[in-house]
Amino acid sequence: MHDEALSPAGEVVNITQVRREGLPTTGWRCAGASPEGVECLRPVQARALNSNFVAAYFAGPHIGGCNRRSKRSEDEPGDRGYVALSGPRATQWRLCVDEVSSVGRAERRRPDDAVSGEKTRRSVFDGTAPPTNVEEPHALSAFLDAALRGQIPDRAALPGGRFCRGTDLIVKAADATAARFGARELIVWGRIVATRPTPFGGTMLVLEGAADGLAVLIRDELRGYYPLVHDDEFKGRYVMTYGRKAGAEARPYVAVPAPRAVVFSPSIHVRSAPVRRD
Repeated sequence: MHDEALSPAGEVVNITQVRREGLPTTGWRCAGASPEGVECLRPVQARALNSNFVAAYFAGPHIGGCNRRSKRSEDEPGDRGYVALSGPRATQWRLCVDEVSSVGRAERRRPDDAVSGEKTRRSVFDGTAPPTNVEEPHALSAFLDAALRGQIPDRAALPGGRFCRGTDLIVKAADATAARFGARELIVWGRIVATRPTPFGGTMLVLEGAADGLAVLIRDELRGYYPLVHDDEFKGRYVMTYGRKAGAEARPYVAVPAPRAVVFSPSIHVRSAPVRRD
C-alpha cells in the first residue's frame, strides 16, 4: 500500500490528489522498481478513498522484487482471534523518503471462528478510550499536498528524528529565515519563480518571496533523475525538500539530499537511474 502512483503520462500522482480532485480510481500504474532498477508499471487501483477507518492507498499486482510490493505477515491463515479495543488516534506523520513498508501487524489475516487460535486481531472502536499517538509514514509528496491545502499535520518528524509541532518543522519559504533554521533541518516548500545554473552544473530553484533569498539546489549528479529538458520547465511548480540551510549569507540554499528527497506540484516523475544531460 502506497501514497503514490504513475498516471498514463508518467507523472507521479498522490492518493490525496485522487480523493480531493475526484480522479478515477483506476488507470494508474505502480511507481516502484526492482532492485535492478526495472520499473514495475503494473496497474494499481485507488482504494479506501471514503473510509473513516483506513487511510486511502494504491494497491495492485507487482513485478517480482518491486519495492512497493506488499510483504504479508507470517501468522496463521485464519483463526478465532481476539478483540482489541482501540480509541481515537492522534496521528503523527513521519517523513519517509525511502519506500514505505507495508508490513502489517503480526496479528492480522482472515479471522475464522471455526478455527482455534489467537493470532488474528479484531479491532473494536471504543470512543471512551483515551487517544493514542499513532505514527504513520508518509511520502514527501503527501507533506507537500497537505501544505498546499493548509492542513499541516499536528505533529511531524524527519526520518529518524524526534516529533515536533508540524508548523515548526514544515515551513514555507517566506518564513524560512536564518533564525528559524538555526542549526537544524527543516522541510521547506514554495513556488518556483526562476532558475539559475550553478558553476558546477547544478540547478538553483528560486522561490517566490523566500526569506533571505533562500533557494533549493539540485546538484549536477541529481539533475538527471528529473526528465525535464530545460530548467525553465521547473518554473511555476511548487517544490518541497528538506535539509539544513547552507551557502553564503547573501545566497542561502537547501541542497536536495537524494533523488526522492524533493517533490513538485505539478509532479515530476523521478527516474530509477539518472540520464546524463547534453
